[in-house]
Amino acid sequence: MPYKSTFNAKHSYADGVTVYIPTNNRLHLLKRAVESVLSQDFSDLFLLVVDDGSTDGTADFLKKLSSRDHRVIVLSNPVPRGACYSRNLAIMSTETELVTGLDDDDYLLPFHISSLVQEYLRRIAASDEAVVFPGMLIKRSENKISRNRHQRMVVSFRDLLSSNRAGNQALTSTYLLQSIGGFDESLTAWQDFELWIRLAKRVGTLYCTGVYSYVQDVSHDMNRISGKPPEVLHSAYDIVARKHLYGSSNRELLKLKLNYHCYTQVPLSVNELWLYLKSGIIVKPMYYFARKTFRSALWRL
Repeated sequence: MPYKSTFNAKHSYADGVTVYIPTNNRLHLLKRAVESVLSQDFSDLFLLVVDDGSTDGTADFLKKLSSRDHRVIVLSNPVPRGACYSRNLAIMSTETELVTGLDDDDYLLPFHISSLVQEYLRRIAASDEAVVFPGMLIKRSENKISRNRHQRMVVSFRDLLSSNRAGNQALTSTYLLQSIGGFDESLTAWQDFELWIRLAKRVGTLYCTGVYSYVQDVSHDMNRISGKPPEVLHSAYDIVARKHLYGSSNRELLKLKLNYHCYTQVPLSVNELWLYLKSGIIVKPMYYFARKTFRSALWRL
């Protein structure tokens, strides 16, 4: 049985859930994402797609889709404005009580929204505001899908500063996302990570459903954060550090910087490793250093 939306609207929004998808020239992947939303077992559902200046037939596909399914709403940017701008356009245009996102190269299992809403209702019963996130499955190839074991069931602000323990999507009230301004459009990486930090500051704790219902597809070779150059990732680290760790200790800054050094394309020097070790941060830096050194040695062979 699908979960029926039973919460009382505290603001002037209709009951229900909106799933937003920003997209740019990935029509073949978008079709899968869209189908996974429209196949959900939750009834009070809308899909809001922001076409970020696509030129690959996305506009025609979405026009036909929205004409035959009233749940589908389409917004368009005449020229590409970026994922954060498009996500914020969707968030500020949403008229349902709850909202969550989906990347156009990922997809949802049929019980994704119902499990998120069920967890949200549990948490909102004891608090004015709540943020919940799904268990994530990682698709590394056509035949290899595994659980994201990096996530935690309960995630605090301090947990997030040392690692993104939530993932790349969450469900919360539209009012809450709108009131904190949505995504930081100055970031070209770590956008979801930084948003979760602000949400955790506001609500205190983020909760996982414990239900693995979101599939993150990393099996394709199209643009992903894991392929961005080190300078882009370091810029994201600088912005997040200034916003959330101004005046903090060197140890706290280094714990956040581990999120930068975890990427395979980012080098970790002996001097940088020593800074981590002097601050008592040992296991992860040693692991990253060994992994990068080993890969570098293999590359030279």
